[in-house]
Amino acid sequence: MQCVFDFLSVLKQTIISTFWFLLFLAHHLLHSIVSLW
Repeated sequence: MQCVFDFLSVLKQTIISTFWFLLFLAHHLLHSIVSLW
């Protein structure tokens, strides 16, 4: 049971990290597009 809990905890951290990375990437791309205009 502890193993499953640890797995979910790691999974949650991974999802959060991925979410922030995509958010950062989208923000950067948006700035690139705006600067081209």
